[in-house]
Amino acid sequence: MFLILIAFKVVKVDFKGKPKGGLLLMALIQPCIYSLCELLGIKYTTVSESSVIIALIPIMVIIFSAIFLKEKTEPMIKLAVGLAFLGVIVNTVFAPGFSLGGELKGFFFLFIAITCGGIYNIMVGRVGKHYSVVEMSTVITTAGAIFYNLISLIGGNGLHPYVTLFTNGSFALNVLFLGLGCSFGAYLIYNYILTQLPAGIAACLQVNGVTLVGVISGILVVGDPFGWYTVVGIILLTSGIAIASLRGNKNLVE
Repeated sequence: MFLILIAFKVVKVDFKGKPKGGLLLMALIQPCIYSLCELLGIKYTTVSESSVIIALIPIMVIIFSAIFLKEKTEPMIKLAVGLAFLGVIVNTVFAPGFSLGGELKGFFFLFIAITCGGIYNIMVGRVGKHYSVVEMSTVITTAGAIFYNLISLIGGNGLHPYVTLFTNGSFALNVLFLGLGCSFGAYLIYNYILTQLPAGIAACLQVNGVTLVGVISGILVVGDPFGWYTVVGIILLTSGIAIASLRGNKNLVE
């Protein structure tokens, strides 16, 4: 979709004379390494374990910002991240389906994933000083397309996924939703947020916002279990997101 819009000059990109090292590294980190490690981590751990670990991304952002950028995080942001993370733990640990028993390699992959997630959040703000949101999103999605098509071909899938795409209407609709909505649209919005807000606030809003929407939609759409832990978890998550949002608005005004 990005390439089509560029080809018809609906959107314009300009990569000439700009530093490309950081942009390419960012594209390699996300979605290539991050998404691959996240999927492998989820495969070799339980859903409960992976949910809690992935929710650590905002904390990783705060840690990396302090170590590499020497930035101090406001106490209110730390509170927001802490509340939201506690909400994930409560909603996950006390749920009926909670279980432990993931493989060590699964935790290793998840650790790489949240490390990449933390680095990506920081890098977008830096790379965004030289590139527009559309330019960054174009490179990121193109890199992902090349990376995962190569993996599919090396894995021996051949053209089978494409045959399925054009012969199965339901599958095609799902792919279009994930591609246009969750990648095309979401990357544009999220990358824009990362260029406007501190990485810690943006990560808190994105990661915990996804969790909150997932919990609520799971209950309403597919009938996931609902109990006191859900209520407490949602309250904590919402509180963390609300605090982060308020601090984000203050940063935008300033």
